[in-house]
This record gives sequence, structure tokens and C-alpha cells, in this order.
Amino acid sequence: MTRCEQHGGARSSVIMGALLILVGTVLLMERLDVLPTDLIRHFWPLFWMVFGGVLLASNRSPFGKAFGLFLIMLGCGLELEKLGYIKFRIRDLWPVQLIAVGGFMLWRALSPTSFQSGSRNADSTRISEFAMFGGTELKVTSNAFEGGDLTAIFGGHDIDLREAHMAGPRAEIQADAFCGGVSLKVPQTWRVTVDGPAIFGGIESKTLTPPDSENAPHLMVRSFAMFGGVEVKN
Repeated sequence: MTRCEQHGGARSSVIMGALLILVGTVLLMERLDVLPTDLIRHFWPLFWMVFGGVLLASNRSPFGKAFGLFLIMLGCGLELEKLGYIKFRIRDLWPVQLIAVGGFMLWRALSPTSFQSGSRNADSTRISEFAMFGGTELKVTSNAFEGGDLTAIFGGHDIDLREAHMAGPRAEIQADAFCGGVSLKVPQTWRVTVDGPAIFGGIESKTLTPPDSENAPHLMVRSFAMFGGVEVKN
């Protein structure tokens, strides 16, 4: 058996390489006085807006979407402050941090099935897990698995799919990791394709392609990793 193609690694290198070229070009033009100085530092809040947009667009979890929207609003506020339209300091926002943490605790209490930690089993057709400052160990035993979405922010997921069976010929999982990690264990009979960018992180497939790969169930893993990692293995 041969290792499956790792589209995510090649695409990640292209995105990371293009980003480094862009940043280097801007810094060089600043040194040559072609562009205003400190341009990168002036627009760094765009980083939070981009990451929030990725979470908002790719995540099916309500809390994941809410967190993505929060990051977009945070980035917009910081950028408006740097442009001089509004005035505030980060340390002035500490009450918002208390509200956010309290809201997360309340959400977790009211939705225990979505935030339950520790080891557990699941036989649902779709999985939706969000981890922040914590972790999840989940064993999926569904006979009609369709996919799901996984988000790890300063936390991690360990998902075991080795006893699951797909509902059809294809299933798709969205796995996003920011300062965290996602580990997927899949059956040896599945064909796996990994795709997605990694920024200061890694996306890796350690799976082996089954002999009859054309007729094998196909798992598509779409990932986004920033200061974190996503790993698929069988």
C-alpha cells in the first residue's frame, strides 16, 4: 500500500510561501521609503479578521461561528482604533473578556452534549465538537457516518472513527486548529484526502491507501491550522 496524497501540505507551502514573499516585499519597500514605515504593524488586526472569517465560513458549530464573529469584530475595532476613528485600549476591554468567559461557561452548562469533555462514545451520523482550553476524546460507532466539524482553540480533539461506517461513498470533516490540535483515527479501508492551509502549524496524513482505493469509502478532511496541527492516521 502507498501513502495517500497530502494535498494540504503542498497547498499550505504555497500559501505560506506567498505570505512570506508578500510580507518581505512590504518590509523591503518600507526600507526603501516607497511605503510608509510600520505598515505591517499598522494593519496587524487584519489577522484576526481573516481568522474569524475562516471560522465563520467553515464551522457548523454555533459557538464556533459566534467565536469567528467575535474575532472579526475584535479585528475591526482594533483597525478602526489604529486608523483614529475610535479610541480605546486593549486593557479597557477586560470586562468584555469576563462576559465572554461567562457566556462560554453558560453555553457549556446549557449544551452539555456539545461541550462534554473526557472519553465517550457517539453513534450519531454527524459530529460537531468545539474545544477551548480543554479536550475531547470521542469514539464514533455510527453505521451511517456522514462527517462533521471539529474546532480546537487552545485545546484538542482525539476522534476515533475506526469502528464507524459511512452512510454513502463519501464523508467530509472540517477540522480547524488554532493553538491546539486535532487527531483523527480512521479505518484502514477508507481512502483519505487532506486539504487545507497551515500557517505556523501542520496538517499531516499518515494513512495508507487501501488496495482497491477507487471503490473504497472516501473521507475528505478540510483543515485550517494556525499555530496548531491536524493529523489523520489509520
